[in-house]
Amino acid sequence: MTTTIDPVRPVLEVSDLHVAFATRRGWFEAVRGVDLALAAGETLALVGESGSGKSTLGLSLMGLLHPTRSRTSGSVRLEGRELVGAAPAELRALRGREIAMVFQNSMTALNPVHPVGRQVAEAMLLHQDVTRRQARARAVELLGEVGIADPAQRSRDYPHQLSGGMRQRVMIAIALVNEPKVLVADEPTTALDVTTQAQLLELIGDLQQRLGIAVLLVTHDLGVAARIAERVAVMYAGKIVERAPSEPLFRHPRHPYTWGLLGSIPGGGATRHRRLDAIPGSPPASAYPSGCPFHPRCAHAFDACATTVPELRPAVDPRHEDACLLAAEVKDRIGAERGMRVEQRGGTRPVESGAVGGERA
Repeated sequence: MTTTIDPVRPVLEVSDLHVAFATRRGWFEAVRGVDLALAAGETLALVGESGSGKSTLGLSLMGLLHPTRSRTSGSVRLEGRELVGAAPAELRALRGREIAMVFQNSMTALNPVHPVGRQVAEAMLLHQDVTRRQARARAVELLGEVGIADPAQRSRDYPHQLSGGMRQRVMIAIALVNEPKVLVADEPTTALDVTTQAQLLELIGDLQQRLGIAVLLVTHDLGVAARIAERVAVMYAGKIVERAPSEPLFRHPRHPYTWGLLGSIPGGGATRHRRLDAIPGSPPASAYPSGCPFHPRCAHAFDACATTVPELRPAVDPRHEDACLLAAEVKDRIGAERGMRVEQRGGTRPVESGAVGGERA
């Protein structure tokens, strides 16, 4: 059964979210005024280089940032319930039950001194009125559902006895054992081989559609985003610089940063046999430039880019927004040259798996 996506009634609404961290030089904003909405059954991919603020955004949604070394403002509403400023006890009650997270590094996220089946069962015991016997039985059942062979035996294994792909499957089982409304998946396929990546992406998609879960996929891999996301938001320097449904964003990207990301991956351009393009420089790490945050690295920047902060605005298609001062006809022309064909989930996709920002896919 396929879940119907209702964009009019989002399950998660993020409005003007700001996240800052304490540094020796003062407070540094890693997330700057982000707006997002996520509907039940929908996958939204958040893409960008390392240091763009993606993982910080995901952790802030979960309320997992240090309470004294970070500060968060704005609004995060989960089915109408405000999470920013909520009491720690309220957040603990919601985490794992209403909103859950698959962390990037399963070896550090899993407890090394407990069998994996016990860890899945513990997540269920924290939020449901079940016996330990029932929780253990459900843990074994769910380990089988996420594709682990001989789940009864494997449930007694420790994390170090499992492969990286199997540990990620355990992480998915822990996140989904309480059937949350929202799943934040932070780089769930990083450092896995291509076959295991494809299996895990298919697993997440199947479970999402069956349970009606809204998925926020945090990734640096544009191939992953193209394969499973209905919508894509491109993040740079703590801001969303382009946002659109997956097909139009990959077919006609409108922001120079998105052009650079697509040009830096295999298969990411109109010409198959070509040199990969690199975006010069690095994302700002301690202070942001004036004007457009991308202008120091942008080959298309002009004088106004150094002084004017572009707003995220729609073009002809109201669903496709970008924050760039270039003329619309220029963005249309270059976007048509840099774009590529992307089909719906389940179809073939010419975007090959490729990391951006120097990370491994």
